[in-house]
Amino acid sequence: MFSVYGELYMALLAGIRVRKSFSMGISKTDFELQKAVEIGVKVSVDSLDELHSLSRIADSLDKTVEIAFRVNPDVSPKTHPKISTGLRSSKFGIPSEEVVSAYRRASELPGISPAGIHCHIGSQIL
Repeated sequence: MFSVYGELYMALLAGIRVRKSFSMGISKTDFELQKAVEIGVKVSVDSLDELHSLSRIADSLDKTVEIAFRVNPDVSPKTHPKISTGLRSSKFGIPSEEVVSAYRRASELPGISPAGIHCHIGSQIL
């Protein structure tokens, strides 16, 4: 899993087969999205805005990118609130009740191939 282009770049230098990896960072820049599309890395989409940016970039490069949707399940991992990322109040992911419509939208967009979902509810969970 690569969260920023620097990590992806280092993996490429190390000879890692990154095509089987996902770019999963939050707040990915257009540059990072473009590099993921150019290299062929799957992208975990954190929001509808990111989905539309990724579609625009992939379409401009005449490429198709596989995506997964980061789902916000509104689940408490019972850990410190600052590292709980699956709560409704978290800024991360697409709310679970909106994922089906996001999938429908993604399947209509150029350059996008929906391929999965992922969820991260927090850190340091016992």
